[in-house]
Amino acid sequence: LAANAAAVSKMASVTERIPESLVVHIGAAPSIGRERWVELSLLIGKAGAQEKIDGLVESEDFAALGSDDRFNALVATLNKAGKPVKKVVPALKQSWQAKDQRLSAEIINTGRTCTVSLKAKAAGDFGRFLSNNLDRLYAEFQEQSFHEGD
Repeated sequence: LAANAAAVSKMASVTERIPESLVVHIGAAPSIGRERWVELSLLIGKAGAQEKIDGLVESEDFAALGSDDRFNALVATLNKAGKPVKKVVPALKQSWQAKDQRLSAEIINTGRTCTVSLKAKAAGDFGRFLSNNLDRLYAEFQEQSFHEGD
């Protein structure tokens, strides 16, 4: 890890501003980068932040989330100006494997986004195939959705 003195100082200030108990409530949050932790540390210093934090971390919904989602829920809550807290829905994860077991996929659906991650030597080729056929696949999806709505 290469970091200059300014970056180290910034990281140290984050650890001073975010209480250890809050870090424990959040967890590792492995996909959250340094800058997002800096953002959280600044939000914690805002007036009224502690009440929002306490209300969120004590909820069962918060405890049921994964650590990345807990982090994101906390930042979203602290970014709001006195608005009611929306319930954060955890991402739905699915796995798929081809019958010949030469290709697998992980599908993560948050409701607003859906990410398909392909794994195998043929993942790149199959990904290009999907990309080249998205117009046709989407048209089939729309047709199916239209008929299901009847």
